Amino acid sequence: MYETDYSASAADGGFFAALGMVMWIFLIATYLYMAYTQFVIAKKCGCNDTAFLAFIPIANLFLLCQMARKPGWWFVLMLIPFINIIFYAILWIEAAKNAGHSGGWGFLSIIPPICLIAWGVIAFGKGNGMTTPGQNRTTTPVRREQPVA
Repeated sequence: MYETDYSASAADGGFFAALGMVMWIFLIATYLYMAYTQFVIAKKCGCNDTAFLAFIPIANLFLLCQMARKPGWWFVLMLIPFINIIFYAILWIEAAKNAGHSGGWGFLSIIPPICLIAWGVIAFGKGNGMTTPGQNRTTTPVRREQPVA
């Protein structure tokens, strides 16, 4: 009475394997993009010695603390569930400011789909790009004396 064949054909298996491969390629490409943009932002913030930490999971949170110029114990706060969301936002806002962009881009970088664009703007956009850790963002240019002829 009920003679239905529920077995999957070879074509179905190939389709799902291809779909899985496309998904893995997308995930790896997204990870590399986000790691590279954090690497560039770290260079803009003056973290030249530790910028490579952007490519290491969990260690990139420590790099984020350095980019925002916060003490190392903030890294521990990033490991506490729910509290980490607040501190993650604060760190990205400060990192965006240190890279020469507005804090709004830093806030947008915590929203999952939008973070791909926000990190790209912070990394590759035209900010004033701080290069030394102690440099003040609101410095005034030095006036030079004109020689009298």
